[in-house]
Amino acid sequence: LTDLTVCLKYHTPLVFSFALFSYATRLKDNEFLIFKPDRNKYSVHLGGSVLNFTVPLRPIPAWEHVCVSWNSWDGLVHFWLNGNLLPRVGMKRGYRISPEASIILGQEQDNFGGGFDVKQCFVGEMTAVNMWSRVLTTDEVEFVMKEYSVPNYLIDWRSLSYTVQDYVVVTKTMP
Repeated sequence: LTDLTVCLKYHTPLVFSFALFSYATRLKDNEFLIFKPDRNKYSVHLGGSVLNFTVPLRPIPAWEHVCVSWNSWDGLVHFWLNGNLLPRVGMKRGYRISPEASIILGQEQDNFGGGFDVKQCFVGEMTAVNMWSRVLTTDEVEFVMKEYSVPNYLIDWRSLSYTVQDYVVVTKTMP
């Protein structure tokens, strides 16, 4: 992969760190990772590098919509929170992400498909997890937030095949 976008929506009461989306390969456990290390920070990990994004603190937990895009050509990382694009930052220009992956929601992988730390476990609700092999535009991110379809998915939440482990409740609708 030389371009990607991952979008998801989540709600949690957690105040400690947790992973949202973990893409590990056999060579790199944090090939691509969306992580929340603090209540007002997000971290994007890519091929061993890390970028931190500081966001306003929310006093009351609420649904948050996150989209992260990156492309190899200029290395720019786009981070949208609830449709707002934060300042873009560059990293890993010219890098390529291996397509052979283990993708885990709600846990960071310390090795391919495993090595979980219970202290980094997501607790809450998650929906609308999608991935594309290109950088979405801001208009497309707005469509995704409204749960409209943006074609050419690598991962489509509505047709996702998955395995449930431990205590997970799968429902068809959100409140």
